Parts: sequence; structure tokens; C-alpha cells
Amino acid sequence: MIVAILLTLFLTIMPEPQSPLVGNIGIVGVGHIGGSLAHDLVASRACRTLTLYDSSRRTRDKLGSLFPSCCVAGSLEEAVRCSDLLVLATPLGAYPDLLKAIAPILPARTVVSDVGSVKGSVCRQFSKLLPPHAVCVPAHPVAGTEHSGVENARANLFRNRYAIITPVERSTPGGVRLVKGLWRKVGARVLTFSAEQHDSILALTSHLPHAIAYALVLAARESPHRQSDLAKLSAGGFRDFTRIAASSPKMWHDVFFANPQELRRALKQFRAALDAIEGAVAKGRSEQLVTFFERARSSRRTILAEGQAGVFLPDEPSSSAPAKRSGKRA
Repeated sequence: MIVAILLTLFLTIMPEPQSPLVGNIGIVGVGHIGGSLAHDLVASRACRTLTLYDSSRRTRDKLGSLFPSCCVAGSLEEAVRCSDLLVLATPLGAYPDLLKAIAPILPARTVVSDVGSVKGSVCRQFSKLLPPHAVCVPAHPVAGTEHSGVENARANLFRNRYAIITPVERSTPGGVRLVKGLWRKVGARVLTFSAEQHDSILALTSHLPHAIAYALVLAARESPHRQSDLAKLSAGGFRDFTRIAASSPKMWHDVFFANPQELRRALKQFRAALDAIEGAVAKGRSEQLVTFFERARSSRRTILAEGQAGVFLPDEPSSSAPAKRSGKRA
């Protein structure tokens, strides 16, 4: 009797095994983001089989040792045909040719998603280049570091970060649930925006900072000062900008050209803010300058409250507590 009671108690407190979201998930493009997603999908047992494919033979040769429990596809066709959910994680510039190659071999059952940091152009390409039966759910995990390549993939990259879903006409309710489930499996907080909202916001919070970082570091390089002196005297602010400027040139080239209108709008806003600061300094408007700084400083507190700072910078505080969130919850 006691044994039966103990056994019942044990079975009650034991966590139920997590059921997979879907039979097979395929990732095309296994770099920093695709590889990090692969690590977390394996750990969370999100699918019965995880199939990985990269167009680079050198990268494919690494995948067997990095992901021994995954299936490494020898061709794009193999990865596409066996996937119930296909995630594109290549640079944005590769999308048109990739989608054209996928179109004739895409099974009717397969849901297609992606991780691209621009959504308007991706939604249009999905609609134009994929067959009418394709279920498409574009997405963007707002996470990553300045490093690129599968060797820099890391587990828990998406934990407590936001993943944005931008449904389109071809996004069925089942497809949306599946993609939301994918990102929740890896610890992300899921939000839903239109592609236009996404691109407008990310132009300010992601694309513009990279443009500024590249411009600032380039300006320093072209100054008359010796590079060794600049490196020795790099204060924290400049050092952080060089970290951002160390990001993949190919990736950010593609991002800028995929979202040109919103980026130009963000650059215009930045120039106006910079002119205002310059004007306050030139005219000796001390109180106005302090007001500018205080308004900007408040944004940092908001980011900390959302738990979106400090994960990749060990000397910064990080908040993982639930926060008051903006935007449309999924």
C-alpha cells in the first residue's frame, strides 16, 4: 500500500515529457542565428527530427560534430522535402534565389518561416516567389551578437528575447500557432506586428545603430590620429560602437538595402537630433542640453525594465522579471 502511494506521488510530481511541436523542422542557413536556433531546438526536443542544411560545404562539414543528433542534408532539396516547418536563416540577399529554388519542391504540408530582420521585403518575396499552396509565417527573433558563423552559435540566445511574428495572407491559423510555438520552445517572448510596424521600429532600434556605428568607427579611422592611440584610449562608448561595427558586413549590407525607406527616415531623425545637440552646444544652452540628455537617459531605464539589456555584456545589470510590455501580445 505504501509503495503504491509513493509511486502515485512520484508520478504526480514528475514533469510530463514535452511533446514535439512537429515531426521535422528544417533550418536552411546554419550560421550564428540558425545554429543557435538548432542548439535550442535540440535541447527543447521541439521536433522528432531536426534537419540542417547550408550552401557552404565547409559549414556542412562542421555540422555533424556540432549537432550529432541532427540530420545534415546534403542538398537543399533533401532539407525541403522532409520538413514540416522550414526556417530560412540565410542572409536576406540570398532569399530571392533560395525561394525560387524551393518553390518547385516545396511540399503542400510545409510551413515556411524565416529569421530575417526586415519583414516587408520578405513578405513580398514569399508572396511572389513561393507557390500558391505555400503557408508562410515570416518571423524575426530580436537577438544576436556581432559574431557570425556556426562556430559562434550559442544556446539560450533567444531566452527572454522577443520574437516578432508578422502574419501575411498565406499565414493560416495552424501555421501561426506552429511558428509561435517554435519560438516559445526556445524561451522567446512572442509578439505580433504588421511587417510595416516591424520595419519602422527596427529601423530605429537596430538598423540605425549599426549605420551610426559604422560611420563613427570609419570617421575615427580616417582621423589624423594613430590607430594604436585610438585603440589605447577607447572609452566605453567608443568600444561599444566598435563591437557593433564588427558585425557581418554582408548581413548589414543586405538589411540596409532591404529596408531603405525606413532606414533613410531613421537617419533623418538622427540628423535632426544631432543638429539639436550641436545647436545647444554652439549657443551655450546648458539647460536645453541637460534636457536632451535626461530624455535620452530615460530610454535606458525602459530597456532595463523590459529585461533587454545585459545578457551579452556581463558588467551590465540584467532583469529577467516579467515586465510591462508594449505592442500586440501573441
